[in-house]
Amino acid sequence: MRVSVSTNGLTLSRDLDLLRFLAERRVIVSLQFDGLSDDIYQALRGRPMLESKRRLIDACGQLDTPMSLTATVASGVNDTRVAEIASLLFEYDHVLSVMFQPAAYAGHAAQTQRPPGAVTIPDVIARLRGAGQGTVSPEDFSPLPCSHPACFSLAFYLKVEDGSFRPIKQMLDLERYLDLIQNRALFGTDEESFQAVTDAVYALWSGPAAMSPDSKKTLAAIRRLLSDITSCGCYQPGRAWATAERSVKSIFIHQFMDRHTFDLSRARKCCQVYPQADGRLMPACVFNCLKRP
Repeated sequence: MRVSVSTNGLTLSRDLDLLRFLAERRVIVSLQFDGLSDDIYQALRGRPMLESKRRLIDACGQLDTPMSLTATVASGVNDTRVAEIASLLFEYDHVLSVMFQPAAYAGHAAQTQRPPGAVTIPDVIARLRGAGQGTVSPEDFSPLPCSHPACFSLAFYLKVEDGSFRPIKQMLDLERYLDLIQNRALFGTDEESFQAVTDAVYALWSGPAAMSPDSKKTLAAIRRLLSDITSCGCYQPGRAWATAERSVKSIFIHQFMDRHTFDLSRARKCCQVYPQADGRLMPACVFNCLKRP
């Protein structure tokens, strides 16, 4: 199990003792990060916040504290600048993932009218093209198999020997790739998933694609990764997680529903739930629309 702490960065960027406490326990700092200019924060959060967020990213880097960035994407505010945020993923070793959440008009935002051109998952995917100095392309993304296709899309990138990144989806046939990412935010970190990754590597190694220069770099990176994970002569989940999280970068896009877009078929297929006091598990969008103040 891995613990993450969600923060807007205002306090944590100044409380280095607390940050060290989290770093020592390998807690992932999940930072609300909507863009690289204060006009974005003024529009979405009501105040300039970029300085504290950049300060926290740098402090986490100095302490080698793992981070994820979470951006709310709003039409006319930062929807054309998502590639800038995604590029940070490939610039910082300690930033493991980026989550984009197209604005949902629920909870406090329910009083705001949903604009006609509200951002959707396909919009975000299209505007991520070219992020990371050309690393990201729309073809890298697939829906999360356990979710409704309109809810979640994701892409994974493997760090290769020259420090660049390769989309993992392009390395494998689609059926095998979807099997690997099923119900997982980071695959290869449980024994069953690790065996599936190993089998996929053997298939890649024996196929014709293994002869291309790019594949040779990829295979070398995978061989190093597997060697590091199994160097103890056994499979250890903690070791696998620690190794994999610094070799694989992730981009997630999560489209929450609101009263304007609510779809019962999506709610029924939801794999993100909130535990309730009476023991029930409530789908996140049902909770956001009906219970969130």
